[in-house]
Amino acid sequence: MFSLALTIVGDIVAPRERARYQGWFVAVFGTSSVLGPLAGGFFAGRPELLGITGWRWVFLVNVPLGIIALIVVTKVLNVPHSQREHRIDWPGAIALTVALVPLLIVAEQGRSWGWGSLPAFACYLVGVAGLGAFLVLERRIGDDALLPVRFFRSGVFRWGVVAAFIAGAGMFAVLAVLPLYLQIVKGSSPTEAGLQTLPLVLGIMSMSVLAGQLIARTGRYKIWPVTGLSLVIVGAALLSRIDVDTPYWQTALIMMVIGWGLGGNMQPLTLAVQNAMPPLDMGVATASATFFRQMGDTLGTAVFLSILFDRLGGQVAGNFRAASDTPPFRAALTDPAVTANPANTPILRAVEDGSDLSLDDSSFLSASDPVLSRPILDGFASSMSTVFLAATAVLVIGLFAVVMMKELPLRTQSGVDARRDEELGPLATLAPSAAPITVPARRCPS
Repeated sequence: MFSLALTIVGDIVAPRERARYQGWFVAVFGTSSVLGPLAGGFFAGRPELLGITGWRWVFLVNVPLGIIALIVVTKVLNVPHSQREHRIDWPGAIALTVALVPLLIVAEQGRSWGWGSLPAFACYLVGVAGLGAFLVLERRIGDDALLPVRFFRSGVFRWGVVAAFIAGAGMFAVLAVLPLYLQIVKGSSPTEAGLQTLPLVLGIMSMSVLAGQLIARTGRYKIWPVTGLSLVIVGAALLSRIDVDTPYWQTALIMMVIGWGLGGNMQPLTLAVQNAMPPLDMGVATASATFFRQMGDTLGTAVFLSILFDRLGGQVAGNFRAASDTPPFRAALTDPAVTANPANTPILRAVEDGSDLSLDDSSFLSASDPVLSRPILDGFASSMSTVFLAATAVLVIGLFAVVMMKELPLRTQSGVDARRDEELGPLATLAPSAAPITVPARRCPS
């Protein structure tokens, strides 16, 4: 649906003016990406709402929103289209599914399986086989392919989807870990953590709208993803320096910088791909760019969270060894008030008998003793710093892809007008000032 929305805008608005409209789209999308988890935290934090368990409203809230959107689309969306014969690329869709699903499974389960385990290798082999089959099938089906191979002959499309994929991976690494930092390390509730990410929302909204307005005025768009990714790189690098004692205002400023970067990066990349492709390919090109970005989002979230929890156990164990020799920590272990608190039981058991401390559920940290929980919080902060540094490195590769992308002049025709001119052929070269030819209607003889 998101791809269709951007395609429809491309159909009815010329690329130069499109930037202004898509700026608002990206502002809404970026805002929803942050406000959605905020609403989810609010629902999940309530035991009941209108007689239904609170967490179920995370899903049910989409029902009234979807109904409203359906009514609006039904009443006001009336886009002209030209019908043509085409085939549905079922073989390509099946091959792409076979390629992607195993890779997503191993990205999700690799931490528990082991990245070199037999199930992981099986997923690798199936994914590679599916990808090979997909490439062969797409070459055979030609223009009706799910992702036509000829698209990659365009340097703008090629570098644009690479940048979208990598930027999506790095961006969602930051967006996935930031709420964890606010909730686990800083002790905020899910609702509070959502509210604390509002600087990110403000940054996305302000920069996406500003970028759209200036692109419409100047016709230059490449500077925005270059500047945007640079800001996200700076923000991710700064996030790698935060720890348990970092005041919120510093984190908020960094989130604002990252929001500016995301707002300047997301919309111009889609605009560049749409502008570089023929009007008849706009829908497939837009969907392809969105697909690669969302694949980056999904894989980036899974891989970077795996990095986080892979490092967490060693970091926490090392912190406990270092803290065990300090007087405050030894005093806390023998304090009756501390030992009587059930929230401290997992930590005390891990320290006393050396058992592994399960951190898949970290909710006990909010009520545990600060001295006992400090090694765990420091471990989370240190592991998150590693994730932010890895995201910084990945985003640098995305910046290189953006720099390599050629900036083409923005077309002054909408997709509908351009397709109409292609269909009219030589008649489309008539001067726009020429008077329209009026053909009188003829009455049919009775």
